[in-house]
Amino acid sequence: MILELLLLRRVCTYSRTVDLCNVTQASDYCLESVACLSKLNTLDVSKNSKISDRGITLIAQNLNLYNLKMHDIKNISDAVVSVIAQSLPLLTYLDVSGCSKITNSSVILLALNLNTHLTFFHCRECFELTCDAFTAVCRHLVNLIDLDISGCVEVNDSVVCEISMNLLKLKTLNISSCYKITDDGMLAIGTMYNLKSLCIRGCSKVTDIGISSISQLQLNVLDISYCYRVSNEGLVAMSQVDDLQSSDISYCYLIGDQGVSELSKRLHCLKTLSIRGCYNISDSGLNVISQLKNLKDLVLHDCLEISDSGVITISEHLKLLISLDVGGCTKITDFALCHAAHHLHCLQFLDISRLYHVSDVAIFSITGNLSYLKSINITGTDSNKITHKGRKELQDKNINVQG
Repeated sequence: MILELLLLRRVCTYSRTVDLCNVTQASDYCLESVACLSKLNTLDVSKNSKISDRGITLIAQNLNLYNLKMHDIKNISDAVVSVIAQSLPLLTYLDVSGCSKITNSSVILLALNLNTHLTFFHCRECFELTCDAFTAVCRHLVNLIDLDISGCVEVNDSVVCEISMNLLKLKTLNISSCYKITDDGMLAIGTMYNLKSLCIRGCSKVTDIGISSISQLQLNVLDISYCYRVSNEGLVAMSQVDDLQSSDISYCYLIGDQGVSELSKRLHCLKTLSIRGCYNISDSGLNVISQLKNLKDLVLHDCLEISDSGVITISEHLKLLISLDVGGCTKITDFALCHAAHHLHCLQFLDISRLYHVSDVAIFSITGNLSYLKSINITGTDSNKITHKGRKELQDKNINVQG
């Protein structure tokens, strides 16, 4: 370990970036060497169980960091966040997501001290934070362009109103799994005309009315997955977001073929679409999705009504697809996959997990035609149909096999 630290100091002396994310040997002792790297301005120590307040305090007191990522470090407390607030005045990016011991007091101090330069602040799943902390963030960190408060269960419509009134430069907002947010909060978001990316995944109180409230925003990315109350009418409103390039409507059970038909009429810039678990979308829905000629990433996972007919249609029309997920669409057979293999020549990632009717016939067609394929998921397929011979064929083509 001592040799590794000496090498770290020697190799990185002039480095401006050190990435120790999920490095199992990273500890407070390791950060003693990192703290000597005088030119360092970007550090990622995320997902390291051996790092504590002591190590981060050393870093904050000895370096002039601009970017600090330390998400999912369970040992971090208010004490070190307070040190960061007082010692790193030039910080522009801070990620303390999953640091579940952090409370209001340190975040309020952070908001007061870092109000000039901080533009990215992520505190996902910091469960101890309440409206007081978020209000301070909104009123003082007015230069934020990226805010992630997803999973912070105390976030409500009042907090969202503070965001909309104060964070006028915000471009990216993630409030997923903030279960208290309602259509009233969405009405406030609808006034944030600089917003480009919005994630409300799992905001289960939001309805079609809430989606209609944001229909005038020029969003590029919109995730409304697990918003169970959104129906086809919500997608009619969503189709007015002309610049949308990525949309996730997974597990919105009320959405069916009529809803995706509305999307396909207007959203011609769409490159990524996920309708995972939308049980009411059938081959008819895929017929209209096939009109989205710019799609590169399509997720149909667990759409139980989709059959060979739908897959054949998208194979013939969506020539730019790089990634296709039809896992769990149990009606799909070798016939559709062989057809796809002959048409989707750009495909690099394919998920056919839990397709019980698929066999080596499809595998050999895939390997024979999809020369760019990098990865395939065959988890849960029938081992009597996709045999050792089929698996070996995938491995011989240097395709990464999951399952």
